[in-house]
Amino acid sequence: MRKIYLLLSLTFFGLTGYTQTLTGPATSTSGSTIEVAVSGETSTSHCLNYPLFNPTETTTASPYESIGTSANPSNIQGKNLWNASTKNPTKFSMMVHNSFSYPVTATYYFTIKITDDNTGRSYDTRQQFTITINPSVITPGTYYNREKTRVLYRNNCGPGYTSEPLTYTVPAGKFISYTQDNADAMAEVDIITNGQDQANRDLTCMPTCTSAPAAIYQHVFNYKFWPLQSSRQQVNVQVNELPDVSYYWYVDGVLRRVGDYSFSIYWDCSEKHVIEVEAVNPCGKSNRLTFVKPAKCR
Repeated sequence: MRKIYLLLSLTFFGLTGYTQTLTGPATSTSGSTIEVAVSGETSTSHCLNYPLFNPTETTTASPYESIGTSANPSNIQGKNLWNASTKNPTKFSMMVHNSFSYPVTATYYFTIKITDDNTGRSYDTRQQFTITINPSVITPGTYYNREKTRVLYRNNCGPGYTSEPLTYTVPAGKFISYTQDNADAMAEVDIITNGQDQANRDLTCMPTCTSAPAAIYQHVFNYKFWPLQSSRQQVNVQVNELPDVSYYWYVDGVLRRVGDYSFSIYWDCSEKHVIEVEAVNPCGKSNRLTFVKPAKCR
């Protein structure tokens, strides 16, 4: 029982050693640039690169929850990566926005890749940062955004599809700030968030092709033992790359993956399998190639 308790204790403390959080100011004013730091970094658990902002996950709490991604920050820039010599934490800056007349509490979500210098292993962790953004103070010399227009397309259509264009305009005077650049930056955020959301919601995906994909042919087909003392084989297949297509990979007649032009899988050397692949776009299919992995051990 004592051994089990010791093992659980070691496991718990080992896992909690990999804890990083985002820290920064609790409040700020719309149009301000703030600095956020990653706390809890060590030589065995620190950022491999700057945190990646997830723009579609932003949530808002007060007073309305529906503001959502319109509260997204802009101008996110890395300032300092964790340094083993100075122990300075990873830091980045961003401009926060609130185009309303009341404070908005926004929670931003980031993906952080953590690495261990001793083992070389890395993994992704999801962290959040919450801040209350006060509206800009209207004073003499207040600046209003200039009109901005952008032609947008859906950015979530599949390979081989696009959409008709959408012209999205932010009218002059919709946003206010203490500098012209900040007011225009808020209009730009409106386009990136609300404009793109409207395009993805209202536009229809249409095929870009005029004919079925061209012929595909073999680039790579090999199978090797991995590792050398094992009977397992790594099988690698690669065909020529075509634009705006999806590759359908079949194993023994069963669809295994829809993806790009390469495919890799592990099998025992005594197994025989048949791999097939074809390129597909909205206008049709290419020829289907067949690869036979023989039942052969060295």
